[in-house]
Amino acid sequence: MRAELLADTWGRQATPQGLSLTNSENSNSYFTYVNNFSATVPNTAKVIRGQNPKYPESDAVQLTDNINQISSIWSDVDKGNYIDTAIPQRLSMWLYFGHATTPADGIALVLQNDSRKEAAISTYNKEPLPGETLGVWGPDKDKNQTKPTVIAAGAIQNSWALEFDTFLNRNSTAGLASYFDNDFESGLVAGIIGNQHMAWNYPGIADTYLYDWMNGGSVYRMVHKDPKEFLNLTKNSDGDNSWHHLTLNYLPPVAGSTEATLIYSFNDKKTNGEAGSMLNTPNDQPYSNTIELELANFHFDKDENGVTDTKLRYGFTGSTGAQASLNMAVFETMPSLVNASSEVKAYNVSQGNREIKAGDTKSYNNNVIKFSYNVNYLSGQNDLLNTVATINLPGNMTYATTGNIGNVVYSDGKTEPIPVSEVSNGIVTHRLQRDLNNGLKGAKIEITGVTKIASGSSKTEVASAHAGIKGDLYKDDLNTPNFYIIAEPRHLSISSTSAESQTAALGSPLHFAGTMSYDDSTVIKNENMSIIVTANGQVVTTKDTASKDSLFSLDMTDESLFPVGSYPVTIQVVDQNGIASNILTYDVTVTSADPVLSTDNSELTAIQSLGTVNIPAHVTYDGSLSFDSSNLTWHMKVMNEDGTEVIKDNISAPIQDTFAGVTAQDFVQVFNLDTLGITKPGKYQIQAYVKNQHDRASNTVDYSLEVIAKSANLISDKNYSFKPINTSGESRIVDRAGDWTLEVNSIESDWTLTAKATDLTGKDADGNSIGDLNGNMVFVDSDKIMQNMNSYVLIDEQKEAITHNRDIGGNWKSNEGILLNVLPNPVGGVYTGMIDWTLNNTP
Repeated sequence: MRAELLADTWGRQATPQGLSLTNSENSNSYFTYVNNFSATVPNTAKVIRGQNPKYPESDAVQLTDNINQISSIWSDVDKGNYIDTAIPQRLSMWLYFGHATTPADGIALVLQNDSRKEAAISTYNKEPLPGETLGVWGPDKDKNQTKPTVIAAGAIQNSWALEFDTFLNRNSTAGLASYFDNDFESGLVAGIIGNQHMAWNYPGIADTYLYDWMNGGSVYRMVHKDPKEFLNLTKNSDGDNSWHHLTLNYLPPVAGSTEATLIYSFNDKKTNGEAGSMLNTPNDQPYSNTIELELANFHFDKDENGVTDTKLRYGFTGSTGAQASLNMAVFETMPSLVNASSEVKAYNVSQGNREIKAGDTKSYNNNVIKFSYNVNYLSGQNDLLNTVATINLPGNMTYATTGNIGNVVYSDGKTEPIPVSEVSNGIVTHRLQRDLNNGLKGAKIEITGVTKIASGSSKTEVASAHAGIKGDLYKDDLNTPNFYIIAEPRHLSISSTSAESQTAALGSPLHFAGTMSYDDSTVIKNENMSIIVTANGQVVTTKDTASKDSLFSLDMTDESLFPVGSYPVTIQVVDQNGIASNILTYDVTVTSADPVLSTDNSELTAIQSLGTVNIPAHVTYDGSLSFDSSNLTWHMKVMNEDGTEVIKDNISAPIQDTFAGVTAQDFVQVFNLDTLGITKPGKYQIQAYVKNQHDRASNTVDYSLEVIAKSANLISDKNYSFKPINTSGESRIVDRAGDWTLEVNSIESDWTLTAKATDLTGKDADGNSIGDLNGNMVFVDSDKIMQNMNSYVLIDEQKEAITHNRDIGGNWKSNEGILLNVLPNPVGGVYTGMIDWTLNNTP
């Protein structure tokens, strides 16, 4: 093993942030590679985690780090990682080519549909061949080979490759396999003799290779399409400068065509996320090229239904020969898993939401600017999870210091606040509370600020500022457009004439009023003035043409702009030329405006003959807001027992109790059954709520109601007992032990209660049967008449149809009611039996 160069160690430590290439199920699960290409040739590709301590969960793919190596690593199609040629796709990645003074051959980004799948590699006589092949091109090893088709057959088949060649192969010795770059001019770049370059072609097609006969043998040049020459790929000054960014944007063919569009951009981003190259040299500036990608060259299979496959593996190959280089790649996207896009735009809200382009010079001091960072989910097999926006706030601006600095607006219209607590040292860090997917396509992260021209300056730049968007399986960098603040030709001033501290219930009006004037006494026309209201990171623009010129007065109730809470509200006026006034700040407290309804008894009973039902309830707001009964109205709906039929809807009434200045109150609503549409006995459901004077409704409370025409209910125990006795030669009447619960509750009903008892069967202390007791249960009425209970006897009765609760057992004296008649010489033991009660109420 060669000792790693110190500069390469620095390069590892400077690895840019990328994606984790693993999931929780299996290491390296999103990418795959074979361990060995043959019995003697290993695959040197591997995944290394967390090379940069700043990004411990970012993975890097290492392709080579020594001499005579060959490698390949591929997206795992079986795990859903591939390029889908049927839809637009975007690949973004970082590349590292090492710091060797005499660098090795290089690497290639490859799209392939080779039948060998993850084992695809350049071979000669079935053995992998490194060097100028870069692991993807066909080997020029046979000095007697005159057929380009044979050279192409040794390449990765059904493929397209974009090579990054760091070693110039111009040796015309036949059989040496080092002539591919003979068409390139040799030069001296960064102290390296050669011509480091990038170019593309189809490795498995014969036309990629040009045959020459030199020095008694065959040699082959490679056709380099759209070559970009004299690049500084290796031996750059420090770790950061040694990383190069690459973006591929794929667009599918139009209907009926097989020619797709591929746009690749190199050195298009710096490691800090800003646009541009890490290098200052002329040949290494951002470079973009658009090509036609012929899909027919991938020879896609068709399934049994004739449907053509659209999936391509993507990955890297690399190789070294007599020289060694450290080659690595870091992925920022895996588009089949999460295919997303991001952009940032700036708008001058003070000037009618005019979009600000780079270099803009039309924004005045005190203009409200909205920066909108848009994340869009395009397609994919996975949701975009755990998305975090890290936003560097543009300078020469002022931002909210209390409340919210902005909001997230999702594609379904729902919002979430970005509180100022998420700002630290000029950086906003906000995690989206919702995942993006095919059902929720986008999120706009909006930050609002106000321009601040430098003191004494007529023109101040708001420089471009970086923002990073990072989620599981997706990463992107954004940069705001730079623009300039210019001094306004005259100053517009406003003063408040309304209270600077205000409290209101949600939905109740907040009042903002004031005066407007120019410093040069120009006449104010209200029709030319826009009033910008900012609260909780949201911005609303309105006008006041009803007030007298030079005055403004707003009564605002927007609940999305003014939710419950305490926060500042700012007012600014902007004229038709975009000249903005100073900013007025109001301290606003909005209290909960929805009444809260509850009850301590939701199971109601009503007697039909009485014709009314009492509905108990409790109402409050947030426990501090006071209210009167006159502020509220009662609303309800009556349904059948299972809620499938509405008996009566839209029943409303005033609150029947009277109270004032309370923060919480119990009350009872009394309704006639006829008012509720109830005309017969049965079980019903009632859904009730209250509304306040602002037409804001409470929650709904569910009641169950049973309307009873007449009824009689028996309440009894399951277990009764008699007092214990000793064996005796005498007959005895035995009293009850403890209280016997026996009651009849009636509603508008007469009734009769009868009962009979079974024999008492006994068991001794060991649980053995001892037969029936020599005796039986009897009933003794108030006239002391005893009746045997082996058949039904009358226990009690109510002859009038009244509502009454009769405690039968409680009214029995010790020698009345149900007693036990024991005959002489009973066998000792425990005896049990049953009493059968029958309660009848006449119709």
